[in-house]
Amino acid sequence: MSLGLASRLARREVRRRPGRTLLVALLVALPTIALGGAAIIVATAQRSPTERFRDHYGYTDFVVDVGGPSVEGAPRDPTAALLKAARSAFGDGTQVAPLSYSSLPARVQGTTAQRGQRSKNLFVHTADLRDPQIAPLYELRSGRAPAAVGEVVVSTKLANSWNLEPGDTLTLSRPALSGTVVGVVRDRTNYDWTGLVGLPGNAFTLPENAGRSLLLVDTPQPVSHSRVTRVVEAGLAARPEQLYTAERNEFEATSDPVLLLGGVFAVVGFAVLSIIVAAAFATSARRQLVTIGQLAANGAPRRLLRTSLALQGAWSAASGLALSAVLLGLGFGFSRSTLATVLGRDVSKLRVPVGQLIAIAVIATVASTVAAYLPARSATRVSVLDALAGRRPLASVPRRLLPIGIVTFAAGVGLELLTTLAVTGGNGSGGSESSVFLISGALGALLLLGGMCCISPALVSVFGPLARRLRGAARLTARSIARTRPRTAAVVSSIAAFAAVGIAASTFMVTDRAHSAATNAFLPDNVVILSANSCPNPVPGGAQSADVEQTSITEPCVVAEPNAATAREVEEILGSAKKAPLRWATFDAAPVDPSAPPVTDALVLQEPGAIRVATTELLKLIGLSDDDRASLTQNGILAIGEPGQWADGQIQEPGANLLNLRLRTRSGDVTVQAATNRDALRYYGFGSFLITETKAAALGLPLREAGAQYTLPHRISEEQRVELSFLSYGDVGRNFAGTSLNISYSYFQPAITSGTIEAAIALGVLVITLLIVAIGLGLSATEGKDERDVLVAIGARPGTLSSLSGLRAFALSAFGVLLAIPVGLVPSIVVIHASQSGEQRPEGPIVPWLTIVLLLAIPFVAYAIARASSSIGRRLRPVHMSNFAFD
Repeated sequence: MSLGLASRLARREVRRRPGRTLLVALLVALPTIALGGAAIIVATAQRSPTERFRDHYGYTDFVVDVGGPSVEGAPRDPTAALLKAARSAFGDGTQVAPLSYSSLPARVQGTTAQRGQRSKNLFVHTADLRDPQIAPLYELRSGRAPAAVGEVVVSTKLANSWNLEPGDTLTLSRPALSGTVVGVVRDRTNYDWTGLVGLPGNAFTLPENAGRSLLLVDTPQPVSHSRVTRVVEAGLAARPEQLYTAERNEFEATSDPVLLLGGVFAVVGFAVLSIIVAAAFATSARRQLVTIGQLAANGAPRRLLRTSLALQGAWSAASGLALSAVLLGLGFGFSRSTLATVLGRDVSKLRVPVGQLIAIAVIATVASTVAAYLPARSATRVSVLDALAGRRPLASVPRRLLPIGIVTFAAGVGLELLTTLAVTGGNGSGGSESSVFLISGALGALLLLGGMCCISPALVSVFGPLARRLRGAARLTARSIARTRPRTAAVVSSIAAFAAVGIAASTFMVTDRAHSAATNAFLPDNVVILSANSCPNPVPGGAQSADVEQTSITEPCVVAEPNAATAREVEEILGSAKKAPLRWATFDAAPVDPSAPPVTDALVLQEPGAIRVATTELLKLIGLSDDDRASLTQNGILAIGEPGQWADGQIQEPGANLLNLRLRTRSGDVTVQAATNRDALRYYGFGSFLITETKAAALGLPLREAGAQYTLPHRISEEQRVELSFLSYGDVGRNFAGTSLNISYSYFQPAITSGTIEAAIALGVLVITLLIVAIGLGLSATEGKDERDVLVAIGARPGTLSSLSGLRAFALSAFGVLLAIPVGLVPSIVVIHASQSGEQRPEGPIVPWLTIVLLLAIPFVAYAIARASSSIGRRLRPVHMSNFAFD
């Protein structure tokens, strides 16, 4: 009976206060929509290997990859041989459809292409779209399928980039190829595909660019993988790994961590939101004091009052959940094409993880109920007379609250540290993520938030003593905040919670991107290296030297100057790139004698007859540490490689920092000592040794310039990458008679840079924090309404009221942001240091200064907006004695 009465009272209060109910409902609905939508998207994206096989190959029964290394005894025509063997085993209704893939760096002729899109790396599919097995794999958007060798269909992305439509002639200037466009298609499994489809024998499928070559087989009867294996081995002599069926294929099973991860994110996310929900209920609890007093005066037990106030949170959450259910249903019901665009493939069916959605709803309800219960505990302690009078005596902050908050926060940091060490194994190598680690990480986050909420009342309490030292509007603001300390502390905590989450997310994201770039040791995506080697000894048949066994003495390959025309073309492609010549200390390398005895007490340097000079641009590029730079300066020669690479006990003693380097020249061996790098590098693609100009002069090694390092002010564009591939294709890594060209650059264009990620996160944090500040100030304005009316009654100037609103906004947002900085940074720094422990060269955390600067600007923005809003509000609805409202 008491629970039913409490529920009826709660429903009545929820209906009587639509503003607060709407606020709480939206605060519950927004994260519910985000988490629920993410759960639906991830559940829909996850597919079993069998489902992925069906998506990629349609109703095909099995697929044979015949594009790998040839097998001894394999037939010349694999399609005919497989068709014969399959029909013999499975019946005359068996059909075989060939499908092959290749790549083609291409430049379109003409000016119809979009700016910066003239050159593309095309992915060419060779297949007959009229075949019943091939047709379901593509979506024909317009036109028709190719019916002749000279006809092609292009992908939607290529059609948009080059402004192609059915009936156009696709003409490439490099390579010189052409074909008639008869349609536009989209790969159902890859919407980002940029390329074309043509019949076997089309001009765009070049043999030297050949990739995978598949045979799709459809049988009139169900087949097992073991039976198919026997048939394929007999017909094609194909290895088992070249055979794929729905039962066993190249696709891997994906794990399903969504339930646990979604639960963890829901707990942490709603814990953050519950802080501002608690602020909303704390503000409204003061306005319900009269109701509480009336119920208490009529004998209502304190437990009933607390339950009624807490259930207001549950009913408000129910409103938010109903709203989110409607929006999710409408969103996914009418935007299946949008979901397909997000996933980049066709969506055959929508998977709704009911269990995960129920878990999210339960967590949201519990969070809202607890958020309403916390201020209810203090509101129900007010005496009946004070409650009936609408007064709530202000108690002092318990002295134990601040130590409890600090200890709780420290416990949260410690738990996050222990969790990180457990996950990474204490050495940064990364371990398996189990449910225990995820739950402990969520518990640590809750402790961090709890500690912050305990600390905020102590911080807000400083406004009381501060008010005695201030004058004017600042004094009024400080006294107003001090009188409403409990509700103000809740507002400050809500602002700090959201800002701290943003700071932590920015720190982890920016550090992770920088750490990945450093540990992967890839060439930066704005740098191009041009170099060349001269190899005077011809290799029979033009084969690579690695494929030919050398039995006689040969001349060494040496550093050479790249062709002048090629260098000019590289500079034209790169445009505004800054050029830094590559400098070399050269020596007359002796001929290569394969029969010479091996050297075990030194490193022998013979080819390419040069050591790279350590220029300023080069040292900056490879990321040489200060200690290693000092070793290079002191010794003159530095052997670079993975730390500890040279300590094999022969050429370098364990623990030593020097090794013996032997330059093999025509006039005899020259042995010198080289220092070794102790720290990891950011790039290892410059050979094994660096030398200073001073050391080269001391050894009598002539200096020469050959090649160049080009640094662009921006990332290399896709068009520039394709143009560079025209120059280097077929030449990189070759070692045949003559001069071989080497062009080094980042071959893959990252989708997004670290700076873009940091800016996006910082902007998102700024917008969300400003929204929370606006909500908090709205709640705080409710507390200050009576004070504003009193100021109007005693004749306060309009400017004073505007200043009061602006200063209140500034103070609350400033305290929230200042509290958020250590709350967000301290655990992030500790966790990052722990995750990188044991690495040779830990990068350490990177502070997201952009995010912090934007957050520090929030108080000033809040001040300006609040002051302007106050002025506009007074003009729209002037405050007079006749429209005062007292609660």
